[in-house]
Amino acid sequence: MGLWSTVRRHVHRSKDRVVAHILDPISGYSNRELRVGSDIAADTVRRMGENGEVFIVVKYESGVPSAIVRRREEWLRVQARQEDVGSVPDPSVWRSREELKIS
Repeated sequence: MGLWSTVRRHVHRSKDRVVAHILDPISGYSNRELRVGSDIAADTVRRMGENGEVFIVVKYESGVPSAIVRRREEWLRVQARQEDVGSVPDPSVWRSREELKIS
């Protein structure tokens, strides 16, 4: 991780925001800042968060994305499996990231 990533995480780490590390089989890895209470439940952050970060795995069922918050260890196992497989679902099942519900 570079200096900018470290600074960014430190600046954004607060009680009302978390950094979400997202694994999506279509777009791969991304991260974004989520607002606690509106983008993600405070209870979910309390139970599953780690140092102001949450780890999310996106899965598609019938083309509809759903996001599941996982513990870091499980997220890392999923990441390793995705890298091994390296496949991308058919574009006809892709949906907008805005449709993504985080549970």
